[in-house]
Amino acid sequence: MDDVQAEIFKGLKGAFSELRELTAIDIQRLEVLACVLDEMRKLQTFINEHGPTYQVIGKSGDTYSRARPEYQQLQELRQRHGVLCDKLQGDKRTDSVDAFIAL
Repeated sequence: MDDVQAEIFKGLKGAFSELRELTAIDIQRLEVLACVLDEMRKLQTFINEHGPTYQVIGKSGDTYSRARPEYQQLQELRQRHGVLCDKLQGDKRTDSVDAFIAL
């Protein structure tokens, strides 16, 4: 975990600690969530700069648009993000935690 991810983890842990006592699995999930959030931010920055697609020229000479691998990775991370958030929050969603997770 790098410094940025550690800072995200610290904020997540603080937000969730206000809601309930954290278990060991909660802490592990928060560590993964911190890394996912940071990676999502990096990938979103790349997509913002380069766009979600790129052009390729096929054998016939036609130009095709393809989704960037980074865009596909971002979509997969968003799914992981949703699963982690659901597991961490269960049925108890709060504005303060939702706002922090929506970074």
